[in-house]
Amino acid sequence: MKNHNSKFKSNLDKLTEKIIGLAIKVHKKLGPGFVERIYQRALYLEFKNNKLHFEREKKIPVYYNKALLGYEQVDFIVQSLVIVELKCVNEISNIHKAQLLSYIKAANAPIGLILNFAKPTIEIKRLIHTTSASTATTEPRKSNRITENTSVSLNNSASQRLQEKYSRVSTKTNEKTATTEPQNNLETQKEPKTATTEPQNNLETQRIINNKFHKQDD
Repeated sequence: MKNHNSKFKSNLDKLTEKIIGLAIKVHKKLGPGFVERIYQRALYLEFKNNKLHFEREKKIPVYYNKALLGYEQVDFIVQSLVIVELKCVNEISNIHKAQLLSYIKAANAPIGLILNFAKPTIEIKRLIHTTSASTATTEPRKSNRITENTSVSLNNSASQRLQEKYSRVSTKTNEKTATTEPQNNLETQKEPKTATTEPQNNLETQRIINNKFHKQDD
């Protein structure tokens, strides 16, 4: 049973890493600034080209005491295991995470991803529903916990290179901004020189006037 569970977890990790790698590829080509639907269409093409089994804009039924209340729509469900939600926001908030957790429970999926394309470096949140994961592995658990994994490890070497490239670009931009500030300070330091020459001109004028008066007295 342990071998079966570890194999399932390993396959699930590989699948999430694959999805994250494709999302980084889309973000690298398009960059930030577009609406969610643009990134959704691009990611749809990547999923299709990589032969992943997925459902786009999948409707999930929501029940209360076995009564159907309605449906919630998610961007993707990949291989009936991973719910993928796309965002274009300043920050992934607790509200976004709460929504994904509700989708995970309603769909009885083991894991969910939030991908935020609005930043220079793509922001990723991974949420795990332990009960649904244990159901999938046929191992009963007493707890019904949902955990958040914000530090997603990418074994995909291409994905790591892209992440490193983004960080280098951000560092260079900050360095350029920092080097331009001292130049402005030097310019402001040069200005007082004009003010120091004025008293010298006044002294010269006073000397000329005094000499004229002395000549007239003589």
